[in-house]
Amino acid sequence: MLRSKVQRVLVAACIAAAAGILPVAAAAPAQATTIQCLTWLDFKGYIVGPKVRTACGYTSDVGWGFCVAGLVNAGVRQTDAITACDLASR
Repeated sequence: MLRSKVQRVLVAACIAAAAGILPVAAAAPAQATTIQCLTWLDFKGYIVGPKVRTACGYTSDVGWGFCVAGLVNAGVRQTDAITACDLASR
């Protein structure tokens, strides 16, 4: 009886750990590339406001064009926008 309780506790702990780790592991790459985009634009002297944050959030290959267009519309030079969106798409 004690053994089955211990097994239940261990199973519950493993499930809780997996539930806590999986979302972090899945979200980390996208967040990291968005931060690289924002940091690079800040380094280049641009104001990192809501429009820039939204544009840098398009991190997939499909969203690359939206990233560039959004940054250009926010006042970022096109060459700088392309570099920033390349960082966001890695």
